[in-house]
Amino acid sequence: MTAFLRFVVAVDADGRVSVTCPRSGKSAPERTLRWLADPTHGTFPLPPDNEPCQPPGLGEPVCGRLCLSATGDALARERLRVEERRVDGTSGAHRFGAYLFHALLGRALWTWIKETAEELQARCIELALSFPAQDGRDRVAGLERLSWEMMHDGTGFLAAGLPGIAVVITRLVPDTDGDAWQPRLIEAPPRVLFVVGTSLTDPSIRPAAEFVGFARELRDSGRRVLTRTVDQATTTSLRSAVREFRPDLVHFACHGDWDRDTGRGYLELTPERPGEDRRRYADQLVGALGTLDHGLPPIVVLSACRSGSTADTAGGQPAAHPLVPLAAELVARGIPMVLGMAGRVSDTACRMFTRRFNAALVNGENLLTAAAEARQAVVADGQSAVESVDWAFPALFLAGTVPSDYHPVKPSELERHPAEEWIDGYGLNVSPAFCGRSEFLEAHRDAFRPGGKRVMVVFGEPDAPSGRNPATARARGFWQVGKTRLLQELAAQAFRDGNIPVLLNFDDGDQAAPQSPRLLGIEFQKEIVQVRSILGLSHPQVDQLRLLRMADAPGAGAAFAADDPDDARLRELDPAIRFELQDYRTTTPRALLLALRHDLARLAKDARSAHESVRAGGGHVVVLLDSVDQYAPDLFNSVFSKKMLNSFGFGDADEPVPVVLTVAKNPDAKQMVHDLVEQVARWKWAHALTLRPFNVAADEDLYAYNQIVLNPHGHRQVRHILDDRVRPEQSDTNREFLAMTFGGVPGRFADAFDLESMTALLRKTGFVRALTTIEAEEQALALVRLDRVER
Repeated sequence: MTAFLRFVVAVDADGRVSVTCPRSGKSAPERTLRWLADPTHGTFPLPPDNEPCQPPGLGEPVCGRLCLSATGDALARERLRVEERRVDGTSGAHRFGAYLFHALLGRALWTWIKETAEELQARCIELALSFPAQDGRDRVAGLERLSWEMMHDGTGFLAAGLPGIAVVITRLVPDTDGDAWQPRLIEAPPRVLFVVGTSLTDPSIRPAAEFVGFARELRDSGRRVLTRTVDQATTTSLRSAVREFRPDLVHFACHGDWDRDTGRGYLELTPERPGEDRRRYADQLVGALGTLDHGLPPIVVLSACRSGSTADTAGGQPAAHPLVPLAAELVARGIPMVLGMAGRVSDTACRMFTRRFNAALVNGENLLTAAAEARQAVVADGQSAVESVDWAFPALFLAGTVPSDYHPVKPSELERHPAEEWIDGYGLNVSPAFCGRSEFLEAHRDAFRPGGKRVMVVFGEPDAPSGRNPATARARGFWQVGKTRLLQELAAQAFRDGNIPVLLNFDDGDQAAPQSPRLLGIEFQKEIVQVRSILGLSHPQVDQLRLLRMADAPGAGAAFAADDPDDARLRELDPAIRFELQDYRTTTPRALLLALRHDLARLAKDARSAHESVRAGGGHVVVLLDSVDQYAPDLFNSVFSKKMLNSFGFGDADEPVPVVLTVAKNPDAKQMVHDLVEQVARWKWAHALTLRPFNVAADEDLYAYNQIVLNPHGHRQVRHILDDRVRPEQSDTNREFLAMTFGGVPGRFADAFDLESMTALLRKTGFVRALTTIEAEEQALALVRLDRVER
């Protein structure tokens, strides 16, 4: 039995079509295309005269006689209808797909391919399309603009597969057979970088950006995978993220288009400076995607319109330059595999195809199987494939060095990442899904970079939702802007990045905030013990925080004064701590800092020794303190003074300890909080950020809602997506409902009852739609080949 069987379908400059099966050594008889040169619409391939598009006696051919066209009008009209997704059951995808099938393959070649696959007992057929290098003047230049992925043999779409055999259509980029294109094996855990060219709230790229919401699903799948997102990406921020994160798969969610002046496709990234050009071409993208030690990523996904196709030439005239899809150009410049979109990115197909494709790859599946199953799973998103074409737009471009049996990641290396176990053990895997807040995540990452700012102070300063009384809003939870949830996400991210979080939270009402350095030290000691248990580390015999707690116990004052060397509470205390205790006879902020610094350094050292992922990630401890405004005023001032906090956080030059602190700033805030705002603003070594409700006017609340229903919590585990096909007036009404109910406040989104009630209401209006399961999609796929084609 042969698992994967490649058939190379090659077209030369004279239009000769040859099909070879490298594994079997067999070749099919050649056929030669005819060409329809239309002065207005460009060149279209036609099947040879001696190949009828429908067997005799069966009436009108499925292609609607497009294969017999004498002018380009009908073909151009059908191609435009497909590109603009204006298809239906009578003049839809099947008709143009049948034309493509008969133009490129025909019945004789397709029968030979199927017989060869059955003889070799193949489980997956790859049709690797190989078109010659184009200079823009050849008639074959028009081949790349056609959606070959939607070929239809008169019975069904080839992408639907055969009984027991999957079918995948790929595109081989010419002149990419050298060592430079040899795909490397990805080391576990795979690293996936999501690059969003504009804001995540931009509704025009929402279908692509929504895939970012599946990052959590990838992590929770039981496989090892690391993810990072760069939104409003510039060339500089993209280059920085690539160099720091070293991704294996880069997924772009951007606007994209075709530049008719240059004959090149491009993506739109955020300009470095206002007013600059947003367009980034293949050479600029490749320059930002490579690193000296890691090279280019082996896989790039382009969720961007027209990134996998070319455009018609102006007026049907030959172009004065090559016509190459952006995806193909990226492959030609050294990226082995690029998935592009051959048309406009739809609101469902792109999301679901790339979700399945990316998940399959990071789960260690075969590349071609991933592509074939991804297409099968989303054929028309559960509708008849005849009435849709979105499923055909994803186009996979490969270098000649990529074998059919290529597995990017070895399945044996995909055991669950220990970080996810630690996150669960620390109680950080909470609902609802974390949304946005990218500036806080970036500041958090900066704390671990050489020369980065080690301190981040987050001021919670919510504004009451419009039309609500502040007191009523506070009583109903409208002041819950997500400070605690933010720290939980930062702590989880620390684990994933190979660092160790120590999180103190007293904002849940179960425990009072500490009112003295001694009590704060006790809480630190208990938290470090818990972190050590989660990481599976033994507890040291000498623990400075524990000794400090014993020394500051009632009745220890005489021992301080006498400096008794035999006193167990003093014998192994650090001399500097003992000096503090002698002078003050109680735990001072300085003594607490010294003990804390010692124990955190020991924690970092032990974690680096015990865990490769921690050692590889840097293995720094980060301290996260929630609601510091609830501390006693003296302790509050001590924490933010030079007695504890400095440019190394709670650490020193040898072992920096980044610190994240949240402080509530609302009408009830104490004067010390208002004074702190001005104080932190003067610190050059600290990030001062304000946490507010999601901006309703900028659709941040809509983005948050979208991410939460993609990752549901509560007893109803049904994923939903926003459906942009709803009428504009209905969409506006639904937006008002969302704004009025949630006000952009994270605390309200966390209410499972309100969330489910709102989602049920919006389902009735069509504003949100439940995602069907993979099983349901496959059942729908099984019906595709049985669809009755209207004639």
